[in-house]
Amino acid sequence: MKKSIILFLSCCNFLLFGQNIEVKGVPKIENFAPVQYKNAGKIWDINSAKNGILYFAADQGLAEFDGKNWQLYKGSKGFTRSLLVANDSLIYTGSDVDFGVWKRDAYKKFKYQSLYPKKTKTAKEYEEFWGVYKNANTLLFVSHENIYSLKNNKLQLIPAPTKFYKSFESNHKLYFADEKNGLYTLENNQLKLIFSYPENINLQIIGLYQIQNKMFIVTQNKGLLIFENNKLSTLKNSLSERLKNEQVFSFKVLDNAYLAIGTILNGLYITDIEGQIIHQINKKKGLINNTILSLHEDNLGNLWCGMDYGLSKIFMRDPITYFFDYTGNFGSATSAILWQNKFYLGTNQGLYVTDWENLNNSQPLNQFKLIAGSQGQVWSLKNIENEMLMGHDEGLFKISGENLQKLDDHRGAWTMKLFNNDNLLTGNYNGISVFKKINNNWKFQKKLEGIGGSCNQLVLQNTNTLWVNVPNYGIIKANLDAHLNTSNIKTFFSDFFNGNNLVLFLQGNKIHVKSDSREYIFNENLQKFTSKATALNTKNANELLNPFKLPILISKDYLFYPIDNGFALENINQKKGVQNYNPTVFRALEIFNNSETKTAILNQKIPYNFNNVRLVFTVPQAENTVYQYKFGNDKKWSLWTANNRFEFLNLREGHYDFYVRAKINDHINPEKKVSFTISPPFYRAWYAYVFYAFLLVLVYYLFRRQEKKILEKQKKALLKRQQKKLEKQSEKFQKEKIIAEQNQLEKEKLQLQKLVKDKTIELAIKAKEDEDKMRLLENVKEKIVDAQKNPAQNNLRLKEIKKLLDSYINVEDHTFEIQMDELHQSFFKNLQMAHPVLSIYDLRLCAYLRTGLNTQEIAEILNVLPSSLYVKRSRLRKKLELGPDEDLYAFLNKF
Repeated sequence: MKKSIILFLSCCNFLLFGQNIEVKGVPKIENFAPVQYKNAGKIWDINSAKNGILYFAADQGLAEFDGKNWQLYKGSKGFTRSLLVANDSLIYTGSDVDFGVWKRDAYKKFKYQSLYPKKTKTAKEYEEFWGVYKNANTLLFVSHENIYSLKNNKLQLIPAPTKFYKSFESNHKLYFADEKNGLYTLENNQLKLIFSYPENINLQIIGLYQIQNKMFIVTQNKGLLIFENNKLSTLKNSLSERLKNEQVFSFKVLDNAYLAIGTILNGLYITDIEGQIIHQINKKKGLINNTILSLHEDNLGNLWCGMDYGLSKIFMRDPITYFFDYTGNFGSATSAILWQNKFYLGTNQGLYVTDWENLNNSQPLNQFKLIAGSQGQVWSLKNIENEMLMGHDEGLFKISGENLQKLDDHRGAWTMKLFNNDNLLTGNYNGISVFKKINNNWKFQKKLEGIGGSCNQLVLQNTNTLWVNVPNYGIIKANLDAHLNTSNIKTFFSDFFNGNNLVLFLQGNKIHVKSDSREYIFNENLQKFTSKATALNTKNANELLNPFKLPILISKDYLFYPIDNGFALENINQKKGVQNYNPTVFRALEIFNNSETKTAILNQKIPYNFNNVRLVFTVPQAENTVYQYKFGNDKKWSLWTANNRFEFLNLREGHYDFYVRAKINDHINPEKKVSFTISPPFYRAWYAYVFYAFLLVLVYYLFRRQEKKILEKQKKALLKRQQKKLEKQSEKFQKEKIIAEQNQLEKEKLQLQKLVKDKTIELAIKAKEDEDKMRLLENVKEKIVDAQKNPAQNNLRLKEIKKLLDSYINVEDHTFEIQMDELHQSFFKNLQMAHPVLSIYDLRLCAYLRTGLNTQEIAEILNVLPSSLYVKRSRLRKKLELGPDEDLYAFLNKF
C-alpha cells in the first residue's frame, strides 16, 4: 500500500512538472577536463542564473560558463566551496576562512568584496564555508562551526550545536545536520531540532526530499532513511543497499520527479521518486571521473556534475541515448533489429544478441552475446515475410534464435528489398541478386542485368522503379518488369553531385540524394536531380550521430542509429515536458584597431580611433543555435549563421542600433537590442565645426577684402592703362614739340658751353694780364728793396711805397680767384667736398678741363709748357683717385 501511494505521488509530480527520462542507454555526456575551464581545480558547487549562465565554486575561484566560453575570477585566497547566484551580476560565495560578494563592473568583469568580519584568523577560528543560502531577505553563510546571518548590512552569528556536518535546502526550507545532536531547521534565526540521531551516532546526512508528511533522508554510507510520525527508520530497497557501499557525497532532486545521487566510488545514480534506478552512470559509461562532488540541474534540464577531476554535462532530456563500446565488447554497429523481445545487433565483429531489458541503463554494461558462426562484418538485418535475414560479408543468412542458415554463396550482401511479395533483391559487392521463395525457402535466381558495382542501397519507387546507390560511381535508375528484367537504365554519376558520401532515400514518394554539403530531389518532369534552394548546414548537428547513415526503425517506439564505436537509440514517442529556452544574452562589446583590442561600455562613447566593433552574444547552454541580425539602417534580417560574434569595420561616427535574434532548432528567441555611439574624430567634432564656421567666415571676409583690393587694383590698372593710352596719344602729338624742345635745349646748351668757354678764355687772358702786372710790380719791388739797402733820406717814403705795392699785389692776386669762384661756384664747392685735398690751382685746372679747353689752350692760360701740364694732369688724376681707364672729362662733368 505504501509503495502504491509513493508511486501515485511520483506520477502526479511527473505529470505536473516532468518529462520522461529515457531508461535505455546512456544520455549524451559532454565532458570538460580542467584545462578547458582554466584549470580551476575541483568543482565544489554549481549554480545558474535565470538567463542560463552557469557559475562554479572551484579551487581557484569563481568560474563562469555561457555555453561557449569560460571565465575564471579570483577573489578570496582559499578554495571557493559554495555559491549563491542572485543574478548574472551578483553572486555570493563561501570559501576557506572567508565569504563575500561578487559584482560585475561596467566592463562585465566580476570584482570580489569580502564580507567576513574576522580580519585576523587563528587556528581555532579556521572556518570553511560550505553553504550559502537566501532565506527571505536574509543571507546565510554556513561553516562547520557557525551560521552568519546577514540582513540590512548587519551580521548575526548563530553557533552550531556541536559541529555542522552538512547544510542543504529542500522545498524552500533550510536544514542543518549536526555531527552529534541531529537534524535542525532554521526558523527566525533560531535552530530548531527535527529529530535526534539514534544513540548519538552521526548519520552523515547528505540531503533529503519530502513526499507529503514523509521525509526521505540520503546519508553518506548508511543508505536511505525515512522519517515519518516522528520515527526514523531505514528504507529497505536495492538502491539503499547499493548506496551504503558507494560513499554518497552529493544529492539533487530533479524536476520534482527524479533523484540524482553522486557517489565517491561509483559515479552517479538517477532514480525515480520511488527509488527505482533508471540510470547508473560511471566512468565506464562515459563520465570523466567516478567521484561526484556537486550536482546541479540547469534551466534546460541538463544535469551538471562537478567531480574530483573534471566536469560533466548530462543531457537528461535528450530522447537519444547511447551505447559506446569502451571495452571492445561488440565494436561499431551497422544494423539492428528487435525480434521477439530480443535485441540483435550487427557490427563489424559479427552478430550479437541480448534481452531488450538488458539495454536499460540500470543494468550492467554491454551484456551482449556473440552468435556462433556470425563472426565478420554484418551489413544489414531485416524482417522479411516474418523471417529475420542478415546481410553479411559472407553472404545472405537466415536467423532463427541464435542459429544461422546461409542462403547464398555470393559474398557481400549489403542490403535487401522485398519485390512483389515473392521476390527478394539483395545489393551485393558486385551487382544485385534475385531470390525467390520456393518451398518456404529463399532460393537464388539470377543477377539483374545492366547493373554492376557495389550496390549498398536499394530503393523501390512506384513498384517498378528501382534506384541503386553505387558509392564513388553514382545513382542508377532502372525499370523492372514482372519477370525482373531491367530496362531504361540511367546513371547519374557522382561528379554531378556536390559533396561526398551520397545517401539515397525515399521521402513522400520522391527520391532524395543527400551529400555532406547539399540535398537533391529527383524531378520527374525533367527527369533529373535538382538541388534544394539552400545548402545543408551540419555545423550544429549532433556530432555523435553520423549524418550519412540513415536511422532504422526497430519498433513503433525506437529508432536505431549506427555510430562510430557503438550505436544509439531514440525514443520517438517519449513524452516531452514544457521546453525551456534560455534568452539571448549580450556578452561583450569589443572595440579594436590594428594594434589594440579593448572592452567597451555601452553607455560610453567609443573613440573614433577604435571604430571597429565586435558584438558577442550567446544563448547559454543551447545547442543547434543560429543567429541573424539587423544593423544600422538595415530593413531586412541577415541570413542565419552559427557565428555568435558580429564584426563591423570602419564605422563612421554616430549612434548605432544592433538587433539580434537566435533560433534554437525551430524556436526563435525574442530579438535583443544593443545600442552604442561612436564619437567623431577631432576634425569632425562639434567644436571642429564651430572652428570651421569661424574659419569659413574669416575666409569669406578675407576673400571679400581681397576681392575689394583686386577691384581697386584693377581700377587703378584700368586708370593706368587709360593714362598710358592718353600718354601715348599725348606723345604722338607732342613728339615733335619734345624733339624741338630737346633740339632747342641742345642749342642753348652749346651756346652756354661756348659762353662758358669764352668767359673762361676771357678770364684766362685777364689772369695773364694780371700776372704780367704782377711780374712788373715784382721787379719794382725788387729795385726798391735794393734801394733800401743803401740808407737815404727818403727811407720812410720808400717804406710807404713798398707797403702800397704789397697791398696792390695781394688784391690783384685774388681777383682771378673771385671771378673763377663766381663762374664755377657750384662746381668748385661740390668737387672740393668730394676731394678736400685739391688746391686752388687744381680747381682751376679742373674748371679748364671741364669747359672743354684743350692742352695747348690751358698751357697758354697758365703760361706753362704742355709737357708741364701733362704732369699736372697726372697728379690731378691721383688726387681724384681715378684709374687708368677712367675718363677725366666724364668724371668732372658729374659734379
